[in-house]
Amino acid sequence: MIPLLATVVWTSSLLTFPMWKQNMENWFVWAKLISILIFTIVQSAFSHFESKKQLKEPNQPQNPHLKLQWFFYLLLITNISEAVVHDIQQGHVFNAISGIIQNLPLPLPPKYLELKGKRIHFYTSAYWVFVYVSWNMCFTYNTAMNTVLCFGKLAAAGLYTIIHNDASTFVVARIYTLNVIMIIKATSPYFIKYVLFKNNIPFNSTIRKMWDIFNTLNAIPLLWFRFANKKVKQE
Repeated sequence: MIPLLATVVWTSSLLTFPMWKQNMENWFVWAKLISILIFTIVQSAFSHFESKKQLKEPNQPQNPHLKLQWFFYLLLITNISEAVVHDIQQGHVFNAISGIIQNLPLPLPPKYLELKGKRIHFYTSAYWVFVYVSWNMCFTYNTAMNTVLCFGKLAAAGLYTIIHNDASTFVVARIYTLNVIMIIKATSPYFIKYVLFKNNIPFNSTIRKMWDIFNTLNAIPLLWFRFANKKVKQE
């Protein structure tokens, strides 16, 4: 029931399209909203149909997700790459390097997506999640969207992951919280958007530069994980 309701809600949000133009200020926001919305619609519909299939065929192995594994990975890589291009355009090269490095270890570890109950688990390492969170927070800070609400969407996904004590729940939780914020931003009247999204966290250029550099250094171990894993496979 929940995946079906989610599918209806996210698909219905496409009806708000006429309101987007007045609130979407650049290509990045358009690309982000469209790509994330596609993911949530496909993911919730997939969860619904797989849940029904498992009820009808309870003895079947619950690992039918290889067919969507690359779709999810591609969408995650696209989502990060959109931010990388935006970072480069804004001159935040070090943070962009961190984003590029995050894409290189994927798909790691070599596990499939898994549906447990009605929740999709997207397997990645806890360290990758840590690198992603720091990088994304810095990106938000760099783009002058340094609002409590914008940071809150990332904190909500992190809190969800901590509560479930499972890093594999982070990616889907992150995409859902991001989608909610993007829909609110795309459809809100100006005065509401101003209150919700006005900058209310002080910006410091020194902090920004140091954070950019930290994220690059923080991401480098992901390269080691990538090549170490490849070496183990060859052996």
